[in-house]
Amino acid sequence: MNDALSQLSEAIRVGLPGPKEGCKALIEGLFGGRYPQRHRQATSMRDAYALAGDGGGKVPYAGLINPENPQSGPYGGTSVVWFPTEAGSLIVFVVGTRGLSPDEGILMRPGHRRRIAALRRHLSREGVTTWTKPDPAALGVKVPESVSDRFPDFAAAFKKYGSEVYAAAKVPEDPDGARRVVRSFLDLYAFERGWQPMAAARTEYKQLQSKLREDLFPAFDEESLYKLLLERRFVVLEGPPGTGKTRLAEKIRRQRFDRAGTTVQFHPAVTYEDFMIGLSPDASSDDLRFDVRPGVLLQASALAEKRPALLI
Repeated sequence: MNDALSQLSEAIRVGLPGPKEGCKALIEGLFGGRYPQRHRQATSMRDAYALAGDGGGKVPYAGLINPENPQSGPYGGTSVVWFPTEAGSLIVFVVGTRGLSPDEGILMRPGHRRRIAALRRHLSREGVTTWTKPDPAALGVKVPESVSDRFPDFAAAFKKYGSEVYAAAKVPEDPDGARRVVRSFLDLYAFERGWQPMAAARTEYKQLQSKLREDLFPAFDEESLYKLLLERRFVVLEGPPGTGKTRLAEKIRRQRFDRAGTTVQFHPAVTYEDFMIGLSPDASSDDLRFDVRPGVLLQASALAEKRPALLI
């Protein structure tokens, strides 16, 4: 392929010295080529490859940032950038040195954190050296030395931006691998910004989202879920309302545990006494007295001493 993304990923793959005319024209080519032109703003692009020759610990980079930032100088919010070196490039998600604003909504969103982690797992399965920070908004947490040691060619970038980087991947040396990694970072960034791709890029864009969703919400059949339950002693089912979580759990209790066990629904009226143990009035006594009443957890535990049981 020789589209705008392929041309940009090739330049990123090579690293320094980089294109003579810089990366800005290649970045601009994404708009109208992969993403709609309306998202193209001068303040959303940075090309600082020239810092490579300035010395003084300056780190060259280029990438896409929140367009609400000024056109030059320090910026804030989330961005996707790459650090080029003579040994290739490191592509990262990074928070600008001015802090979370104006992207608090993205950086503090649980879904963004999960998608970043899913991206790491997705790329790692393809053999790409990748790392992500558990919490993108935790600016006080630096990239651990054990992680930066895995990227020895980019020590300067981690030294300068170790507190701001929250996802990093070494861009592969082969062109196809480089394109896949660059595409994954850019398309996830576009997704978080709410950009819809051009028609020609829509299939690749949707494929990535599908891969990340599969990682976030793995599909289990009844048999594999039952085996996992026996192995781990607990399983957490997650997903949107109405997708069959309770139905599946009840089916397993009914068919695999011969209905042994119970189901409790947590809501504001459920107390510690309801779930663990508490005192309850004795209605059979003429005098006012209280009995110790085991809660749902202790009832299920007592039942499990006699036979396998499932608490939902």
